[in-house]
Amino acid sequence: MGRKFRARRPSPALIIALLALVSSFAGPAVADQAVNIAAKVNGSKIKSHSIPGSKLKNNTITGKQVNEGKLGQVPSAKSADSATSATNATNATNATNATNATNATNASNADKVDGHNASCPSGTQLFEGSCVETAARSSTNFFNASDACTADGRRLPTADELLSMVAAGGFTMASVEISSNLFNDGTTYRYMGVSNSASISVQTTLNTNAYRCVAPLVN
Repeated sequence: MGRKFRARRPSPALIIALLALVSSFAGPAVADQAVNIAAKVNGSKIKSHSIPGSKLKNNTITGKQVNEGKLGQVPSAKSADSATSATNATNATNATNATNATNATNASNADKVDGHNASCPSGTQLFEGSCVETAARSSTNFFNASDACTADGRRLPTADELLSMVAAGGFTMASVEISSNLFNDGTTYRYMGVSNSASISVQTTLNTNAYRCVAPLVN
């Protein structure tokens, strides 16, 4: 009788060697096939909205690939068009501190307003936005005082202005000064006189008292 041949199981080393041999022959072919497939896959072959953002590698999409003109505006961004530092914001072209703002070239506190000097003339001092004469003029009646101020391009101060001057200090006030507050009591015209103790008295227009004039800031 002939001897029976019993197949032996291949050793692990043999199996690894065979796999390596197969891979060495199949590798280039598989690689070429992968390249051919990749070459056939381009933008026209990808279905719209088929690749989720989670599948994209971070920082692989840049401005070069994005059409910025089709991007919508972020609804509540801090630096958006209406934000604090935006075009129309506080510090923008037309804002408070801009060219035409309060403290700008044409503002009230500038050196010139409409080409005129924005300062108080000699013998006056700035007080509440006007130039008030520092010393009272000689006593006269209401109408003479009013006419004298008008002739100098000035005006009589109001009773409120005189009271504020007394309260603020810094002015040498007469015992009573003529204010511009003129009224008719039903019988005759009278004006309010303001004392250096901040009291108000009613005077007839013929009563003589000291007065001072108020000049405009621009002269």
